Amino acid sequence: YLQKQLPATDAAVRLPMRRQDIADAIGTSLKTVNRSVERLRAEGILSLDRGKIALTPDQCAKVRTMDVHQKT
Repeated sequence: YLQKQLPATDAAVRLPMRRQDIADAIGTSLKTVNRSVERLRAEGILSLDRGKIALTPDQCAKVRTMDVHQKT
């Protein structure tokens, strides 16, 4: 989902949608989205800005290279 939301270039981005909106869009629960956001935040792949998902240019680059089928 994050990969689809990134701008064309690696620029800082703050996703405007709520986590419930993300859960609805990908067909999962809010609890699952929250766990995933916390895991990605702990790994330095994303940040939070006033509760919204935010990515620096470096984090955008990391998200672009992530294997979306990888299970961790």
